[in-house]
Amino acid sequence: MKLFKLWAVVVFIVLVPIQVCPSQDTDRIYQNGVGYAVSDKIEEAKVFFSLVLKIDPLDQYAGQALRIIDDLSNKKIKRETFLHLFKGISQTMDTRWNQAIEECNQALALNPQYAVIYLERGQPGIVKAIMTALLMTTAKP
Repeated sequence: MKLFKLWAVVVFIVLVPIQVCPSQDTDRIYQNGVGYAVSDKIEEAKVFFSLVLKIDPLDQYAGQALRIIDDLSNKKIKRETFLHLFKGISQTMDTRWNQAIEECNQALALNPQYAVIYLERGQPGIVKAIMTALLMTTAKP
């Protein structure tokens, strides 16, 4: 009986952090998917984004990434648009706001009717504004 209790405690210690905090794992997996997308390794990227959704079915970023891949497959967007869009996403993740916006601008020049680009292009500006506001409110006079 004591062995069973010990085993249960070990399982609890090992498994609970994985179940309680899946976002750390999904963030890392998502970033790997973006890296593959930027490198034009679409099938590999698709595997990583699908894995994120298997862990967290409500992850909006992985779902959006898979829709972008589907749009590329269905020829709704050009390959160059796809690459610029994911480069913009990558730059946003690396807090390179201006480069992210520029990548999205290049994607827009290729596919101006593709609404997803406008959403992605707005992300760096919003995050940059929030970060600036937080820094200003926490700065000492």
